[in-house]
Amino acid sequence: MSTYTNIKCGACGYSFTDGYTPGGRQSSLGPSKILCKKCLSVNTTSQRPYSQFTSYDRFTFWVGRTLMAIVRGGLWVGAAVFGILLLFDLESEAFIVGSIIIGMIGNVILIYFLIPEEIKETEKAEAEFPTSEIDLKIEKFRHTLEKLNQVGTRDTLTQISLLKTPARAEAPSISTSVNANPVRFNSPIQISVTLDNCTSSSGNISMPKLQGLIFSKGPSQIHNTNWVNGKKTSNHVYTYAYLISSHQDIKIPSIKLSTSAGILYSKPFVIRVLNDETNV
Repeated sequence: MSTYTNIKCGACGYSFTDGYTPGGRQSSLGPSKILCKKCLSVNTTSQRPYSQFTSYDRFTFWVGRTLMAIVRGGLWVGAAVFGILLLFDLESEAFIVGSIIIGMIGNVILIYFLIPEEIKETEKAEAEFPTSEIDLKIEKFRHTLEKLNQVGTRDTLTQISLLKTPARAEAPSISTSVNANPVRFNSPIQISVTLDNCTSSSGNISMPKLQGLIFSKGPSQIHNTNWVNGKKTSNHVYTYAYLISSHQDIKIPSIKLSTSAGILYSKPFVIRVLNDETNV
């Protein structure tokens, strides 16, 4: 009977193992903390780097790895040799026994070369894990840039400001912005709706039908929450992709949205559409 394991983030449920994977007893050697790639939450594991092992932990670790190597090496090599003998219709019990012993010894020697490298990698991962608040912010910023590159968004000013200035308790608000202005006919654009220090009551934002724009896809979402000096600030960005279908300037109306802070409105703005003869 096989054992399948699915290790998930305790905050968002993201699977660190990409679903259920075959696996037996988990090793005690490993990083003590894992940073979730999806929500950037810090997850504590039951593993530890080798430098944090007690004398008893090290004894049981090496004995367990050695016994496992003996069993696996004997089984693998023994089964391979037995299969070869069957294939050629040969009989030699002594040869099978000898191959099992060789497999045991060979696998033990192999793991004694591989385990130090595994220990080294674990210690490196533990030492490089972001522990301070600024390290976590930098990791969050790097992760956000990767997401922006995936969806093609270029508006990163909000993310940069989170690193350069401490969070302040500002009034809840919503705003709309565009990644390019002016634009030309039939060109793609991205309109972002940003919620500062509030959330959408419905959990999403339904954009109104905009004259002069053809909806393409969206929304892509970026969510940030920070605690500084006991004060919480949040930033939620919903980005929609459109195609310019008008030769005239396009008016983006004020967006009315029900939020956790009540009914809020964004400011309207105009997207300027250039003619072929017009220069930016």
